[in-house]
Amino acid sequence: MLLVQEEFENIQNDKRRVYVKCLGDGCQWIMHALKLGEERTFQIRQYNPEHKCARSFNVKNLNSKWLSTKYEDAFRTDPKRNVKGFRKDVIKELRCHVSRNQAYRAKKKALEAIEGKAEDQFDSLWDYASELRNSNPGSTVMMVMTDGDYGVDGCHLKGPYGGVLLTVVSIDPNNNLYPLAYAVVSGVVLRIVKGKWDLTGIPCNHGMSAICSQSLEPDDFVNPCYSVATFIEVYKHAILPVNGPKLWEKTGFVRPLPPNFGKGAGRPARARRMEHDEPQNKGKKRIRGQKN
Repeated sequence: MLLVQEEFENIQNDKRRVYVKCLGDGCQWIMHALKLGEERTFQIRQYNPEHKCARSFNVKNLNSKWLSTKYEDAFRTDPKRNVKGFRKDVIKELRCHVSRNQAYRAKKKALEAIEGKAEDQFDSLWDYASELRNSNPGSTVMMVMTDGDYGVDGCHLKGPYGGVLLTVVSIDPNNNLYPLAYAVVSGVVLRIVKGKWDLTGIPCNHGMSAICSQSLEPDDFVNPCYSVATFIEVYKHAILPVNGPKLWEKTGFVRPLPPNFGKGAGRPARARRMEHDEPQNKGKKRIRGQKN
């Protein structure tokens, strides 16, 4: 219907029948179809293919829900597809007008169908914890929801609920990072509450000077977590893969609510805040259209 750029009216549209007609003045185009028994097939009973009206560039039947369904595979391949470019491609392909808001809503609905809604992810946390225990027997999985102050760095989340993602990672035998624990908090304050030696478990320069002056062995002052024996003990167990979400056992626990951190006033910052010891770009920002 959209390819011929005509507007139609659904006189009757349900699970058993579809009856539509053209909205053009004096146009006799109609179609009537019925479902065949228990099959998922419709049979056309009445059809007049002749149009006597002019084509329209503004088609009301074209909405964001239809666009999201039609181009879902395109967004699955490229989730970061630009809305402006997507709108141009749709107009060129369908020869129908698509507003910027329609294109934006179509992309949002397509991504929700692919990735799920943000709040739905919290519904699966208890089921995911149960799946980890089932797929990796002997594992300890804990999920805690609490308030508190933390002294580590994290990654700011850009989703609808905001917050900061804190992670604890380790290195597996293939030298790849493996997440051990993670949490979402409202804010992060990086504080040095102990010396470098206490934080890393490795003697600092001053500590090495004191150890060498006493003719002691530096390896005796390194935390045991860096030893080969500890490495072998930690990674002697295989980490087995988990099933997909559709195969997770439903625990039925009360789902945790999404965090309500809110959004700050103004436009979100794109560049991260630089630390005091990081090199600062002191060059002047170039204004568009300005000549050197």
